[in-house]
Amino acid sequence: MTAVKKWFLTKLKDKRFRHFLIVLLIIPLILLLIIPTLVICIITFNQQGTGSGLADQAEAEYAFWQNHTPQEVGLSCQGERYNGHFNDPGADWCCYFVGYCADKVGIDLSEIGYSPNTGVWTDNLIALDCLRDPETYQPRRGNVVIFDYRGRDDYHRTGHTDHIGVVVGVDPENNEITIIAGNESGSESSWAMTSRINKYTRSMTDYTIALYGAVGVDEGVATSELNSLIRNVICRFEVGIEYDKVTTEYGTVVPNDVGAISAGVFGWHSNSALEILQRAYHSNTSVVSSICYSYGYSGQRILSAIQSGDNWGSYIPNDTEAACIKAILLSPYGKSAQDEMSLEYADSYIKKCNEHGVTEPRAVAYCSDILNQWGLYSFDVGCLKGVDGSWSLDQIYNSQKGWSDSRYNYYNRRTTVYNIVKDYKFTEL
Repeated sequence: MTAVKKWFLTKLKDKRFRHFLIVLLIIPLILLLIIPTLVICIITFNQQGTGSGLADQAEAEYAFWQNHTPQEVGLSCQGERYNGHFNDPGADWCCYFVGYCADKVGIDLSEIGYSPNTGVWTDNLIALDCLRDPETYQPRRGNVVIFDYRGRDDYHRTGHTDHIGVVVGVDPENNEITIIAGNESGSESSWAMTSRINKYTRSMTDYTIALYGAVGVDEGVATSELNSLIRNVICRFEVGIEYDKVTTEYGTVVPNDVGAISAGVFGWHSNSALEILQRAYHSNTSVVSSICYSYGYSGQRILSAIQSGDNWGSYIPNDTEAACIKAILLSPYGKSAQDEMSLEYADSYIKKCNEHGVTEPRAVAYCSDILNQWGLYSFDVGCLKGVDGSWSLDQIYNSQKGWSDSRYNYYNRRTTVYNIVKDYKFTEL
């Protein structure tokens, strides 16, 4: 018998040593049981309230119905599971499906703009600053996607929407998204009983995609707080107040701004000013028409321009026409149109900066104010030509790009914007 073995057998006679050995053996067994459970809990917790959780739940619902029939789970149809969750027996249940998925993963429905009606849901997304334009926004897993089957242009003209689903996959290389949506593929003669959850792929350029809702997902600085900063900076210089504080400034009209009208909180110029009025008109034709008629012949000229899509490249309104335009801009539909269009513009500036490698949030905000003045082409042939992702905010500012043109000196504006964005504290960074 070796000395070690002899020592060990001797120690086994000691009661405290035996207890020590038992504890030593039990601890690893406990850890083997606890650690996997902790990992699962952490993963589940991290999914709560996130886009991943919303998309995961949508995929789980789709997978469930691949292996079960409604009758097997005591239902008459798939939709009953979702409209029943909201105590509504209605036949249309696409909104209920998305709301059900969000509710199941712990997302506060008010935070994603939930409504049983896609039109109201769209309005809520605008109010939440979460509406995203498909032409400028890169969708993310967990976003909601809203359709207008008559096309995106129809949505911009009328605000009409038809359907909603969840983005569960994004393939930038092939410019495609994967969607799961409820209330699809039913028989026209018995839609309520036969419609089901569907999963399919669409091109990001699909003309029926009216908008995205950037909800249930942490977008990071680039599409939430940065968007707000850009709108506040631009609005401050166009109408003298930050965007989230505007009231009467919605009605700003400058009849002659370098040869043509500018209007609204972003100082939209010429044809962009007309587009704001057109959006308001298509949101509520009767109200905007009534406003125009109340201004007599001048108002009728404005209405005719809205309806026909005149070229306002050099349009300068008279006093009565300007008053009519102001009244439209201050209507609920004029304000809503400006909220929507300012979001789209800010998104387009972010996207253009990113395309040219400028991704640092403060540099993006600084360049966005220049893009708003001189247009999206500024990186290619304009005053931002030569700027790329290797440039810091300080380098862009010190290059003096966008400081002046043949008419004006913008040193004070550039310096003020630089100081605002340089000192801005992003909560998400």
